[in-house]
Amino acid sequence: MKRIILICFVLLIGKQLFPQEKRPLTFDDIVKWNRITEKVISDDGSLAAFTTEPWTGDPAVTLYDNNAVIKASFTCATGINITPDSRFLIFTIKTPEEKVKELKLKKTKKEDMPVDMLGIYNIPEGVTDTVARMKSYKVPKKWSGWIAWQTEPAKDKPAAPGDTSKREEGDEKKPKKESADNGYTLFIRNLNSGQTDTVEFVTEYLFAEEAEMIMYATTGDNTDTVPEVVLLDLNKGVKSVLYTGKARYKQLAADKKGERAAFILSFDEKDKAGNTWSLCYWNGKGLASMAASQGSPGLPEGWIINENAPLTFAEKSPRLFFGTSPAYKIKDTTLLDEDRPNVDVWHYSEGKLHSAQVVSKARDLKKYYTAVFHADLKKTVQLATAEIPDVQLINKGDAANIVAMSNLPYELESMWEGDPRYDVWLVDVMTGVHQKVK
Repeated sequence: MKRIILICFVLLIGKQLFPQEKRPLTFDDIVKWNRITEKVISDDGSLAAFTTEPWTGDPAVTLYDNNAVIKASFTCATGINITPDSRFLIFTIKTPEEKVKELKLKKTKKEDMPVDMLGIYNIPEGVTDTVARMKSYKVPKKWSGWIAWQTEPAKDKPAAPGDTSKREEGDEKKPKKESADNGYTLFIRNLNSGQTDTVEFVTEYLFAEEAEMIMYATTGDNTDTVPEVVLLDLNKGVKSVLYTGKARYKQLAADKKGERAAFILSFDEKDKAGNTWSLCYWNGKGLASMAASQGSPGLPEGWIINENAPLTFAEKSPRLFFGTSPAYKIKDTTLLDEDRPNVDVWHYSEGKLHSAQVVSKARDLKKYYTAVFHADLKKTVQLATAEIPDVQLINKGDAANIVAMSNLPYELESMWEGDPRYDVWLVDVMTGVHQKVK
């Protein structure tokens, strides 16, 4: 008996001294590791939300209170926001990865693939509301109680044989359909009451940063509503029409208080190059007025209002910063595509390698140069130039100068040495005069 006990003791000690060989780490183990890809803390510090995501698999959102207690969790979720009053968690619900792979293997068309959903979680009540076919959503940054979103239109079903309920071509004018050019339905929900209002065919929208207002542009429904740019006071229900008329509207902007607004517009629907945009400014009264366009005093000859540049208001002063660029070349439609030369030419003295130029081509085609409109003086000043392209505002645009930089003189050597260098200027906001400082 003692012998048996001794043998068992020796075996037990041996197992501890010489543990079993650990299983090697495999690639499958690595792709299952979770990493934190998003993190949000509520304004009052009472809540924190995290998105954890494996290298392969579905992301998940977990909401904690400030005692590290889990309040809620959601699978296949990402894109998190907590409203400033800490009452709602907003997120995007993705389609499970396995489902997406399955549909791709079946050669499902892109337009038939499932669309993301919007999740609105009421934290105090523990209730989740979902919105199907979510295209985009926005919540105010510094105030609470509202959310706005747009959805993808449902795909039209083909008419059944013998079905005459749909309009025959030529009988009546075809109804307007939602699209990138026509816009999509905008849903505006009061999170406190649950009431949701809609605006049809909205191309752009945004919330003011501090005032409870929403700004949007609509192309109208061709019957009851017209194309217009609107600033809506959500509390009072007061609608201020900033501009009305058939045009393309883009780059909506409002100051923090919703007292000033701006946008660009083009009346030329056939302009594919982007050379016909004009800058509009609204001072809080009446309709917006034209502030600048191609040929305006203060802009370089042959330069245009660039449609890719966001509009930025100075914090306190009546200044609006926008973007310009040389006019785009218009494609010669008298030539066939096979008659156009399609070659890339590179010289060793250029500041960018050819491979880098190919990668940055799309971004370079949208490049713009900062200018400023002084609303009180009705004056436009070009600040950045092709030789000095990069600028930074000082004191949120209220300073007498801005900083301008250029690495163009050192681009070639930086390419080989990997050490970026810049020349630095101060630019007078009123005159556009550059003073080199380093």
